[in-house]
This record gives sequence, structure tokens and C-alpha cells, in this order.
Amino acid sequence: MVYKGGNMKKLILLGMAILSIGAFAAREAIPEDVEKIITKSAQTLDGSEKIRYKNWQIDSYLRMEKLGKESGIPANEFERIKHKLRVMYGANFAKQYQVLPDEIRDYNELVERVKKETAKNLEVSEEKNNLAKAEMEKNISVSKVPAEVIEIYKETAEKLYSENYVGQKAYIDASMEEYFKIIEFIKNNKNLIK
Repeated sequence: MVYKGGNMKKLILLGMAILSIGAFAAREAIPEDVEKIITKSAQTLDGSEKIRYKNWQIDSYLRMEKLGKESGIPANEFERIKHKLRVMYGANFAKQYQVLPDEIRDYNELVERVKKETAKNLEVSEEKNNLAKAEMEKNISVSKVPAEVIEIYKETAEKLYSENYVGQKAYIDASMEEYFKIIEFIKNNKNLIK
């Protein structure tokens, strides 16, 4: 079949239009509010420049979403980062995508610092631990709480604060102090105990 110049041109344009529609349909959908922001930001552009700009911004937005999911950071933190970037860069999703890796890295570094600081605060030095163990044993030896009751306190303290004698000592000291208050309460309120 032979096509004349005008018909061939129409077929090529039609083919390009079909390919463009197919490519657009294959692209992931973006939220309506994002699409409105991008469309508004492209208002001053014309024709193919407007289409290129919109496609660039949409692709940047989709890449941001993919990077956020792959980063492993919690969804609520990613939403917070996106909000911050939108406040800073408006509808410029290309710029947002450009700085997003830095924001993710900053977040991960902050989380790591908090973990280290928390772990450091929870650590008990060997010297403090040994001192607390000696003080705990001394307090137990002079206590008037029955040995059977102290054994119960010690078992619970060991479960709660394994290898942490600072924690064990604090728990046992408080429990021994409460023991006599409980005994006093029982003596004065025998009618409540059945």
C-alpha cells in the first residue's frame, strides 16, 4: 500500500499520539493535589515545553515516592520530610528529589545518634555495678525483712534487671521499704483480708 505525503504525516502523528497516550497511561497515578500543584506551576509555559516540564516534575515526584519506600524509614517520617521539602521548594519536585537523599541520610544519622545515646545512658559501668552489688548485699544483710521474702524480691529484681545491680539494688531497697508498710496495713485492716 502506498501512502501520499500528507497521509503519511497524519499516520506518523497519529502513531506518536497513541504512543504518548500509552506512555502516559502506563505511568503511575499521582495524587490529585500533586497534579494540581504541578499543573499550576506550568501555567506560564506553552506547548511541548509545558508537557516536558510537567512530565519532569511528575517523574521526579514518582522517583521521590520510590526512594522513600526503598529507604526503609517509617512512612510517617517520610511524610514529614515530604511536607518539609514542599514548604521549602513548592511545586519543584525535581529539586525535592535532588535533596531527598540528604534528608533521608540526616534522618538515619539522627536515629543512630539517639540509639547510641540511649544505649550509653542505659549502660552501667562495671565499677558502678560492682559497688551497687556490694551495697545491695550489705543492705540485705542488715534488713529485718524475712529471708524468704527477700529471695522473692531478688528473683524479681534479677528478671527485671539482669546483670544490672544498680537496678536490682534500687528495686530491692524500695521493696524492703514497702514491706513494713504492707505488714502495718495488714495488721490495721485484717477485716479486708479474707
